[in-house]
Amino acid sequence: GVQTCALPIFGFTPYGVRHVVVETAEACRPCTHIGRAECPQAHFRCMRSIQTSAVIDAVVGLCEEQVQ
Repeated sequence: GVQTCALPIFGFTPYGVRHVVVETAEACRPCTHIGRAECPQAHFRCMRSIQTSAVIDAVVGLCEEQVQ
């Protein structure tokens, strides 16, 4: 059959055996233990500074692990 890779997206914390956290170090984070819908600093730097390539690399790495 065709091998597929399913990746859930969490805004809080990873769940399960195979997971990866894509994050950047920001002086203002974490603003709470569960995050916020609105940034208290009004810049959401913790999310905006994550590079697309870092997310793609994480997804590819997890998919490669899953199909092996």
